[in-house]
Amino acid sequence: MVQAVRGGQSIRDVADGFGVTKATVERWKQRAEGNRLDRVDWSDQPDGPPRPTNRSSEELEQCVLAIRKHLKEESALGEHGADAVLREMKSYDCPNVPSKATVNRILKRHGAFD
Repeated sequence: MVQAVRGGQSIRDVADGFGVTKATVERWKQRAEGNRLDRVDWSDQPDGPPRPTNRSSEELEQCVLAIRKHLKEESALGEHGADAVLREMKSYDCPNVPSKATVNRILKRHGAFD
């Protein structure tokens, strides 16, 4: 597509020829702008930010994982699930204690379920 546009074809003609929208042709043309075609990264890139804006902070995730690890190794009762992590966080007066669902998502994301 980019080669055809650079060769003088209109964006509309290229889009019709490839069966895509004009916006698609523009996006690939812009990605290749100023570069030789063999040096352009043609892989698809996600539309959003690399980390969702509503995802828990890295500090919170590390705190949850550290408490879980401590509980797994030291707990007299052997409890190290989301409920036990939350009880421990509350006993330390952590300022931003997440919900049980959030703790479970963090544990799942990091492969910390047994």
